[in-house]
Amino acid sequence: MYYTLSLEVYVGLQPEGPYHVKNDAKSIVIRLIAPISGTGRNITSDNWFTSFPLIQTLLDDHRLTCVGTVKNVKGNLRQYLQTPAAVPYIQVYLDIKEI
Repeated sequence: MYYTLSLEVYVGLQPEGPYHVKNDAKSIVIRLIAPISGTGRNITSDNWFTSFPLIQTLLDDHRLTCVGTVKNVKGNLRQYLQTPAAVPYIQVYLDIKEI
């Protein structure tokens, strides 16, 4: 079963003050997963939010796994995602224990 647990409306940059929050991808994900932190669930994300540091944080600090797309231009996973030039699309499954 898939469902939406939480969402956040992007309203642009917020002025300094009591309602100011960080709008970087990692901060947004951490806020959105707060209700399920520690439950052992899986989250799904697109390439804007998927990064190795975030996945490591989700696993280590929140006991969550993540399935997401990653653009090859993200340098933090490039060494694990080398593909032949003739293969335009490839699925890669990384085991967190290998990294």
